[in-house]
Amino acid sequence: GPTVGIDLGTTNSGVAYVDEAGKCISIPLSQDKCVFPSTITVDKRSKWTVGAHQPGQQPKSARIAFLTKRVLGRKSNDGRLRSDLEGLPFELYTTGDLYIDGESLVDKGPDELVYPEELAGLTLMEAKRVAEEHLNKRIKKCVIAIPAYFTHDQRQATRDAARIAGLEIVRLVNEPSAAAIAYAHKSPLRDGMYLVCDIGGGTFDVSLLRLENQSTKAFVVKATGGDNCLGGEDFTRVLMDLLYEKTGFSKDDSDAARKARAAAEQFKQRLSRDDEVEGDVADVEVTVTKAEFLEKSAPVFERIKKVIVGTLRERRKFIREQEARAEGKNVEKVFECVLPVGGASFTPGYLDAVRAAAGGDVLPPQDVSLLVAQGAAYVAAGRAVLTDVTSRGLGIKLHDGSMELLIAKNAALPAPSPVKEFQPAEDFLEATKIELLQGENTERAEDNILLGEFDIGHPKRPSDEVRIMAQAIASVDESISVAAWLEDGGKKESLTVTAVPRFDDRELDRHRAKNLTRFNTRSSKRPREGDSS
Repeated sequence: GPTVGIDLGTTNSGVAYVDEAGKCISIPLSQDKCVFPSTITVDKRSKWTVGAHQPGQQPKSARIAFLTKRVLGRKSNDGRLRSDLEGLPFELYTTGDLYIDGESLVDKGPDELVYPEELAGLTLMEAKRVAEEHLNKRIKKCVIAIPAYFTHDQRQATRDAARIAGLEIVRLVNEPSAAAIAYAHKSPLRDGMYLVCDIGGGTFDVSLLRLENQSTKAFVVKATGGDNCLGGEDFTRVLMDLLYEKTGFSKDDSDAARKARAAAEQFKQRLSRDDEVEGDVADVEVTVTKAEFLEKSAPVFERIKKVIVGTLRERRKFIREQEARAEGKNVEKVFECVLPVGGASFTPGYLDAVRAAAGGDVLPPQDVSLLVAQGAAYVAAGRAVLTDVTSRGLGIKLHDGSMELLIAKNAALPAPSPVKEFQPAEDFLEATKIELLQGENTERAEDNILLGEFDIGHPKRPSDEVRIMAQAIASVDESISVAAWLEDGGKKESLTVTAVPRFDDRELDRHRAKNLTRFNTRSSKRPREGDSS
């Protein structure tokens, strides 16, 4: 079968492929839908159902896992994780890994721990099934679109989820890049710079891409930014809080929370069209105005603006440097227009916030929920050329707790760093630890992500007599390496961080077998939209 493009979304997922005539087709699930919810529902008989319910619309007796992508590839020592998990069916464990409390899904006690990769794997199994059913062919390979701001660990967790689903990933492509490719195939974009603002259910990505050649769909990524825990879910929570406030219901009441979530999703859609909406929340009539929603959403809009402004500021700084080298000549326009992407693009006030932060024209949203999977499909079919950048910086921890940046964020790949010089932390040490970090916080190394470490041996001398040289390289295939050596010779030590699976073959087989058992218990009939009985 063909290599398909998959949008593994926080809220919804979809699949697309390019047929022999070169036409990109989003695989339909019903007469009017080409996406399915990224949810796992377990009923009281322990029957698992993939993609059947939106959160809040599951049967009262059922349990549901949703927003799994927000925790995929993250560790329990992640400082933001606890606040990000508020209201979600996930528990933290202090082993360094993140598990989902099995008791929140199945009545088998606390020993039944479920990895986020397993649940993401179930969503990918559903995507695989949908594609095979539509094409009547076996699907083995795919291109999966992921947030541009995903860390190394989050990218690897996506690969592990695909392996559990029985899929081989040909390439991971950043969601904004995939969307830009889809736009270029759909619209007669002229060569130039475009700002893609991609807001999904749980992630927000911003990328500046230059379309070098419209005929070959050749894009070069120039800058990227984002927030992996910012999206439509945050607007849903704003509305849920409003509904709790208006009804007096407690957040601790699980049944009220389920109904408040379902109502919030409906109100959010209706407020994109109307200035005032009314509805029933657990037999209580509630009215919400667009003005109320916009006021309560102000902090979310500020976070969105901050990401956009920060990304553009980095790019404008680069352009100023280029213009200085070009003796004041105008090197390039910052961008032609904004390309909106993602199902949350229709949220009231969102496009206004984007326009205010970006300071440019915004194209009218079109098929925003389908663009990412379609772009991934074009990449899978070889109908696009994409040159990417580092989504985060790379550096080495210094003895004072800071980080020396070796490769800056948004460096064109492949990205070799200049050789940097270091010294031991103290006199007469016989070795120095080299810690490779991913992130941008140069003042506090601990706020960045540790990718790996190794020791470089050296003579026991005063520290100012030992000079350690180091260089890092970020490759196109996502591997990252750092090498260290002594200026006056000696053995070179190095570390290469590649896409190493989290699970060995035995563990993988066990997770795949568990998922196959769960997947085979899935309901063969999808409930009608809104069925929450």
